[in-house]
Amino acid sequence: MGFSGLYAGVLSGFLAAWPEYGYFFGISFLLSLPGMGLFFFIPLAETKQKEALRDYRSASFCLVTS
Repeated sequence: MGFSGLYAGVLSGFLAAWPEYGYFFGISFLLSLPGMGLFFFIPLAETKQKEALRDYRSASFCLVTS
């Protein structure tokens, strides 16, 4: 296991034991809410320019490989 993963696990173990696990879970959940809120800002639809570029690249790839 990596060095940072080892210490992150040890630190989370101490934090879970210090205020009890229920409080630790609640605090972790509250700290995760800003990251979950960013989910709504993920661009899901491609713009026409990106779509055209993707089609151009896939067409040129087919010409090179055939």
